[in-house]
Amino acid sequence: MVAGIADPFVQIQILANRSVVATTTADDLGAFSIRTSPLPDGAYEIAARAVDLNGAASDLSAVRVVTVDTVPPDRPGGVALSRGNGYIGLHWNPGRESDLRGYLVFSKRVGVDLEFEQVTPLVLTSNAFRDTDVTNGEQYQYQVKAVDNAEPD
Repeated sequence: MVAGIADPFVQIQILANRSVVATTTADDLGAFSIRTSPLPDGAYEIAARAVDLNGAASDLSAVRVVTVDTVPPDRPGGVALSRGNGYIGLHWNPGRESDLRGYLVFSKRVGVDLEFEQVTPLVLTSNAFRDTDVTNGEQYQYQVKAVDNAEPD
């Protein structure tokens, strides 16, 4: 959704790669909001312009480049665990997607925690992780999630 303020009653056009993908008209106070139809996967240069009642168009707004990516990466496979004094190590098969950004690891203590919590503060770029925030003798469950470049930080 795009929202903003313009001159009252002007037409607002949203452009993707210089083609109009949505239009709306500002109200009597100049307020507008507009929702575009979903765009197919790909990279887009998004901009806006106003068109007055006489058909004169403004210059394009600043361009913002966005990437639409509705295909999530495959789930990591081949997850293997190793245990040592004060740590649990995880290793998994690396993903092959061209837009793979990395991995997030989540854990929970069996019989104690209800929800998985993220244990990697940042996206990992390797396919291994060592969890040192563990207690010897306790059981843990892990989830590894692959993330691509389209996911926010």
